[in-house]
Amino acid sequence: MNKGNEKSFQSLIENYRSNHFEDEICLNPLTDLQKYYDDCEKDPGHRSFKSCEDFRLTDIPVKYRSVMLLNLIRTLFILTVQVMVTGISPDRPREQSSGLHEIYEASFGSPPVRFGSGKISKIKEIIGRDKNTCPCKECLKSDFPKKKWYQIEVNTAKHVVYDAVEAMNTTCTFGYISYACKGQSFSCVGARVSPTSDWCKLTCVTHDEELAAKIKDKICLYDEMSENFYVSYRTSKKKPRLAIIISHPHGCYKQISIGYWRKRAQAGGLDTKYTYTTSTCKGSSGAPVYILGRDGRLGLSTHIHSGWDPESPLKDNFSCCVFDSIQ
Repeated sequence: MNKGNEKSFQSLIENYRSNHFEDEICLNPLTDLQKYYDDCEKDPGHRSFKSCEDFRLTDIPVKYRSVMLLNLIRTLFILTVQVMVTGISPDRPREQSSGLHEIYEASFGSPPVRFGSGKISKIKEIIGRDKNTCPCKECLKSDFPKKKWYQIEVNTAKHVVYDAVEAMNTTCTFGYISYACKGQSFSCVGARVSPTSDWCKLTCVTHDEELAAKIKDKICLYDEMSENFYVSYRTSKKKPRLAIIISHPHGCYKQISIGYWRKRAQAGGLDTKYTYTTSTCKGSSGAPVYILGRDGRLGLSTHIHSGWDPESPLKDNFSCCVFDSIQ
């Protein structure tokens, strides 16, 4: 790529990074992501974010402070994954992609990589019968494909992974908690997306029994704790406004941010959309947004971070529209 083309290409990248969605994009993850993290203008220094190791009970506002909530946050932290996408679907609408198609077309054989966040919501063991074998890429290429695998469902944003085509070019990383602990990756084999909202449910695969057991345990624990909070606030006069997000800012290791929701908009049926002050950055798209006392009932309704509105008075962040436990 000559200097003129490189300058034009970088202009396309920066234009895409200025849109209101918060997926991150880069050419070289090894160098670009750290630079984006260090140069972030939305939250300089990322003082509003904390790693799980540094997060303490005292970081929860006094009004809501409890060991039970701390444990829920730590469990949600474990279930949050980094989402990495290396391709683009021809069916992604050009007029809504902020130049993403042009970026891939101008990449000259070195396609960009996009990053978001997601939450593991379900896992189940699959035992193949007859010719039914694991659908992951490794098994499809193998002469001896696995007959037993674990299917993992990851909730993320549709603007991060638009459809099944993009899902086949997507990898999720579990346990990326620090630069020293990069976590464990598993591939995606499919996706189900909302026709009207910005959510996507990825279907992923692992053969690791120990990892699968850990994930299953944490899903059960999170569902139980979120259900307990739902029950305790359902009939209470107290109306908590706490909004907690776990995400991978700029595609780097995952962190916790806490703030408050400001508005709750009904979006037809039982779906709602929240705006909130909780800090997010590029790379936070698709992250779980836990609305205390409302979200997470039986794993059905943890909201999903979508983007931010830089033109609003408080530069609010907002979720996509999903089912709300309390109407």
